[in-house]
Amino acid sequence: MATPEHDTADDHIKLTSLIAPMLLHWRTIWQGALAAGAVTMLGAGLYFWWQPSRLTATIGFAPVFGEASKGTYPNGLPFASTDVIDPAILDQVYDKGHLQDLCPREDFEAGFVVEESSPALEFLDLEYMTKLADARLTTIDRTRLQTEYQDRRLAIPIRYSLTFVRAPSCSRLSGSALAQALESILPTWAHDADVRRGVLKVRADVVRPDVFNFGTKGDQSLIMRADLVRNAFSRVLRDIADVEAIPGAALIRLDGDRPTFISVRSRLSDLQKMTLDPLIAGAGSAMGSDSARYVEIALDIAQATAKTAKDRGKVYLDALQVYSGSAVSPTSGVAAARPGTGTDVQSLTPQIDQTFINRIIEMSATNQAYRQQLTTSMITADLNAVLEGETVEHYTQLLSALRRGETVHLSQAEIAQRLDDVVDEAKALTLRFNALYDEFSRVAFRADPSLYRIERPLLITTVQPLSASGYWLIVLGMSVFAFLGLALTFVIYDKAGRVVRVARQSRD
Repeated sequence: MATPEHDTADDHIKLTSLIAPMLLHWRTIWQGALAAGAVTMLGAGLYFWWQPSRLTATIGFAPVFGEASKGTYPNGLPFASTDVIDPAILDQVYDKGHLQDLCPREDFEAGFVVEESSPALEFLDLEYMTKLADARLTTIDRTRLQTEYQDRRLAIPIRYSLTFVRAPSCSRLSGSALAQALESILPTWAHDADVRRGVLKVRADVVRPDVFNFGTKGDQSLIMRADLVRNAFSRVLRDIADVEAIPGAALIRLDGDRPTFISVRSRLSDLQKMTLDPLIAGAGSAMGSDSARYVEIALDIAQATAKTAKDRGKVYLDALQVYSGSAVSPTSGVAAARPGTGTDVQSLTPQIDQTFINRIIEMSATNQAYRQQLTTSMITADLNAVLEGETVEHYTQLLSALRRGETVHLSQAEIAQRLDDVVDEAKALTLRFNALYDEFSRVAFRADPSLYRIERPLLITTVQPLSASGYWLIVLGMSVFAFLGLALTFVIYDKAGRVVRVARQSRD
């Protein structure tokens, strides 16, 4: 009978019994592992070569105007990061780069995105989300925290990244062509924003010298040309007065003769009153047989416009009186108080607390703002009515002069030449006004015309499902797997053979 020690020693698997089959078939194992590695290398190589790839280009930038964090350009116009990839901008880049043969326009424009990131802003959001989640906060505390959050948020810079992801349909768009297109987007946006949208200009109506161009055409009668020129004078003078009203405009000077807004406005006003108006009134019927009829029609139109302007001001006045509770009585014309009784106030006994007071203040501020808006609109309408009244007076006097037949002895050619001289000087003065306006805008905003600075240079990367390191890792892994698999197979085969031989010997 076998002893326990003998049974234990026979049941243990010796290390040499595992290594022996491997050594016996080592050539087959290595050949199989190499074959598996070669097949894997070929298959993975074909996939690596033909696999789809995604080309990505990124450039980091930041606006140089501080108002960007508030969502506005220097002159107050709304700003958004998507302005950089507006279709109007991308169309210019696409056409300038002649990319129609490399990428469809729709896929090119759809591949751009502007990302905003700011780690400091994320921490700030988390901080105030935690503070505002406190249920014990009062309304005043919440308002204070929200105001504090807005102030701190405006001081945190935001980073922008302009990224393009190449679509499969744009596979012919090479890295160099993509880099050229991407680097031209920001300058195109800055030029478009400055020149076309005027984000670096003071927000005011400013006409150009071409406002007088219609006054030099020869297809109108002289009286019509002179009247169009006079209307152009009025527009330019009105625009100069509006710009002069902006704080700081009176201090602006130009080099050379150092003109100012007031000097340009004064010279234009003198040119109109001392040269143009006497020429129109004195020339009279010499400007054409239809002069009187034209002035009559212009007078009727001016009177209707003046009446409309006056009625508009009355509408604003009535609205202000009604809103203020002192509507004008239709019979007596005396302001009447809003109907009510003396017990109205006593009947209201609200529970007064800090929230109630804050609400009253808030409503009062809204009420005052609306009153100011109505008052401003009323004043503007009244001023327009005064200007229209001056126009009516001008046409009235001109018609009277025409009917009296008071004319100077000038031919139509001489009148036309004098009109041309007036127009030329008016254009020169308007051009000087435009130069003053541009200088005023530059001094007022002190903004860089580029509107941005590059923070991270252009980086082009190619993203593939299977990288080069992944390719070699797959080949090596498959080779190791084949080696271990074959080795284990031969060990199991050898062990099974021994078991079969022992079984046969037991039967014998």
